Order: sequence, then C-alpha cells, then structure tokens
Amino acid sequence: MPHPPLRIFDSPCKSVCRIDERVGWCIGCKRTRAEIQMWSTASDAQKKAIWQNILNREQQMDA
Repeated sequence: MPHPPLRIFDSPCKSVCRIDERVGWCIGCKRTRAEIQMWSTASDAQKKAIWQNILNREQQMDA
C-alpha cells in the first residue's frame, strides 16, 4: 500500500486517469470524479478527508 503524502496538500494523482465504472473511482489515484474535480479548490481539511477515502479504498481492495 502506498504511503500517504508528506504534506496533506500533495495531489494523489498518478497520471493514470481512468474511472473504473464498477467501483466509481480512478484506477490510478482512487479518487471519485467529484473528489478529482474539487481537489484544486479543496481546503486542507477536505484534502485530508479525500486522502482518508483513498486509504479506505485501498484497504477495501486488499480485503
């Protein structure tokens, strides 16, 4: 599992931009379309929540 960023505002983008319609998030960064769209204007708290969502999704995939 990848480590979270050193700074919460680092983008999770991995330049593999394709939404998996079965799960509803990007196969590269594990963000939903809404999370991707809001990233550039999100507050630090919102970015932290998105990173937590990503970590939760990665755990789901490992289960």
